[in-house]
Amino acid sequence: MRSSARSSSRSSRPTWPTPWLAERAALGPHGIALVAGGARLSFGDLSARVDLLARRLAARGVRPGDRVATFLEPSGRAVEIVHAVQRLGATLVPLNPRLAAPEVDRLVSFVRPALVIGDDDAIDALKRFEGGREALATIYLTGPAQRLSGAVPLVKIATSPPAIQLSQLSEDFIACSPDTPQDEVAALFDKYNLITLAVVDADGRLVGIITADDVITMLRHRD
Repeated sequence: MRSSARSSSRSSRPTWPTPWLAERAALGPHGIALVAGGARLSFGDLSARVDLLARRLAARGVRPGDRVATFLEPSGRAVEIVHAVQRLGATLVPLNPRLAAPEVDRLVSFVRPALVIGDDDAIDALKRFEGGREALATIYLTGPAQRLSGAVPLVKIATSPPAIQLSQLSEDFIACSPDTPQDEVAALFDKYNLITLAVVDADGRLVGIITADDVITMLRHRD
């Protein structure tokens, strides 16, 4: 019985296998691992770069089991990030930089990443966006017990340093309760020029998000 208890205790601790890249670099460090943008990296060089990036991500607060979202075009840097996230025991959530902003918002709101890593090309694409800032989506942050703690416009992520915690970009947010009258909800969208509005319960927990499309549909049905 004691042996079984110890075995159960050990199995409950997360263990991460030796990353494939590190094993391959140990076997043949001089072999070519990556060719991208005219650059050629050996397995040893690539593994060393991944180690450095993993340490930087860890310094940013990424821990085993965290989700790391990426907003990247295919590149050698993207390959390094994939391996660095794996090396930390975190989960990579790759977002397609060609998705529309509202689609990205829904995905990020669903996965709630600890960190978002941007790409210069993707950031440039957002900088060229011809609409106003309010036309870009907002990511809502939650803390313990799913309580709403902040809001981050997607454009702010795109124009910030490539590796930065969402909590560092958080802004004040506007929210309503589930029983807020429709007229008041519409008034909030009109007053603050919102594209999304957080819905929180009596304990401050995020229970939903109302979009501008929802309000338009509501007003059409009333007419």
